[in-house]
Amino acid sequence: MKLRQMSKRVSQPIKRFVHRSLSMLRLLGFQTVRLYFVMERARRRSGLEAIAAESQPVVLFLAPEAGLTSFFASHAILARSLNESGHRSIVLSCEGLLPVCSLKLAMSMKPTASGDTRNDACRQCRIQALRVGKTYDLVDVSLESLLGQSEKDMINNILVENSSAPLKLTYDGIAFGAAVLGETLRARRKLDASEFTAEDRDLIKSLLFSCLTIHFALKILFARYAIKRIVFFGDYAYWISAQLLARQHNIGTTHITHAYNLDIDRRLIEMRPGSVNAHILHQIAHWRDYQDRPIEAASIAKIATSALYRLSGHGGASTYSPNWVRRDKGLQTELGLSAERKTIVAYTASSDEFVAISQIMNALGKPYAQGRKPFADQKSWLRDLVDWVGTRDDLQLIVRFHPRIGVGHRHASHASEYFQFKKEFASHPANVAMIWPEDTISSYNLAEIADAAVTSWSTIGLELARFGIPVIAAFPNVGIYPVGGFAAFAPSASEYFALLDSALDRPASLDLITEAFRWTYFVFGSPIIDVSDLIPTPDYGGIPRWRMPKNEKEIVRALIEGEDVSTATMARLPGGVVTAASEHRAMLETIDRFILF
Repeated sequence: MKLRQMSKRVSQPIKRFVHRSLSMLRLLGFQTVRLYFVMERARRRSGLEAIAAESQPVVLFLAPEAGLTSFFASHAILARSLNESGHRSIVLSCEGLLPVCSLKLAMSMKPTASGDTRNDACRQCRIQALRVGKTYDLVDVSLESLLGQSEKDMINNILVENSSAPLKLTYDGIAFGAAVLGETLRARRKLDASEFTAEDRDLIKSLLFSCLTIHFALKILFARYAIKRIVFFGDYAYWISAQLLARQHNIGTTHITHAYNLDIDRRLIEMRPGSVNAHILHQIAHWRDYQDRPIEAASIAKIATSALYRLSGHGGASTYSPNWVRRDKGLQTELGLSAERKTIVAYTASSDEFVAISQIMNALGKPYAQGRKPFADQKSWLRDLVDWVGTRDDLQLIVRFHPRIGVGHRHASHASEYFQFKKEFASHPANVAMIWPEDTISSYNLAEIADAAVTSWSTIGLELARFGIPVIAAFPNVGIYPVGGFAAFAPSASEYFALLDSALDRPASLDLITEAFRWTYFVFGSPIIDVSDLIPTPDYGGIPRWRMPKNEKEIVRALIEGEDVSTATMARLPGGVVTAASEHRAMLETIDRFILF
């Protein structure tokens, strides 16, 4: 191990000189560079035979979306860390076989023909895979090298056999159709398969092809190498089916993404054992084990900074609301409401995400949205809420429809739910105001005048609870936070409205604000590996120069030993009277900070 590291230190200056010289040649128009990188890739791939002959466990990184630079940077950092620590890793790549992938979805491209390598996405992906594979010394294996004509014929035959009901396609005991249904509903922002167009059906066929391609490739890889764990980025349909195949072979799974901090923070790699939604439900189920455990002052300060950032972070990957602005007069006057009545602000969520997650969790064989609930669905909740407020002279209601269901910087058309709401609430009582997705009023400005905030399952419920606003949730085990604490909840409609009535006169509670901060740390802060010593800024869009990350041991424990990063992080919290006192002081300072803002 030491000799190997010493050899690399000696050879690095030479390699850097060669790399820079070849980069200059490329600027001069020579094709030598591409040939050089291709030859280097062939050299690295020659190590696959040695890996196959070993009994040493291998971590397989499913990364055919190399063109998504920030995604691929996380794969590369983790894979190289394992290699440098004496372990083995292989990166699964694609040279154009997949008709749809994460990069093509991100680029809003229509599915391409399988094997079409001339499109921008595939070209971008190949260049990135060659360059980063060389600079990070990664061993990759392509889908094309794994699947022969017989496998491709088998995939096409499966699709033909299921062409009359593709969304019911099950193969090898895996419900591919259910996973693809969820993915398509989310991508197209629709609520039911009856809404699908011919273009949607083309996407379904392409997604099924991609799922089956990866499925057959993984079966070959599982037979050829001692795969211990697969690592993937995002809960896309083809990674849902990959998780199920891994489960059948008793192989560990790790879902990675970038942490929910500020907007999306690429310095922090979130690592969860399998599907995000399944793991968050696990955290909700085990919240009682941690809800009384104080968190450190530095963590509280980071959460507060992130909370304030989101008030002005419109346009990011996770920030939908228009920015908060300072106003000279109250919003009640602007909306034609009274400054004397108690004000309820209702925040809806995007139901297509709910039905999509339901289908994905169904494919994974995990229950979702379980438990007694006061309303049948989001539309029923809003209808009952509007009718209830309409009978009250002392109340007024503002409904903030989620911006995701409208036209925005990420969507060129409306979600199907938008038109349902427009029809349902074409008329409403005078003491009810409707804020539609296209309205520029910030969700946070609305929160300033709220005596209570009610949510279906939107993440803003957690955000507002951190600011001390009484929050009542309408549905259990759907959102990313538990109900019954900082987000109050009642299992029947009559109890729900009684709870809402009492919340209108409830003052802000330091205990509930603290609980909301603790949950934020548990759900978003505990499952992360900090690589900020490589990635310099939260929105960094490149591949950093390699050096061993300071948290290399945590990476090894998670990917080789199977350690749950969240559980390990929570176990390291110091606890005790001193920490509790420090947390209390930090929370008081944070409230002062919020007030000053």
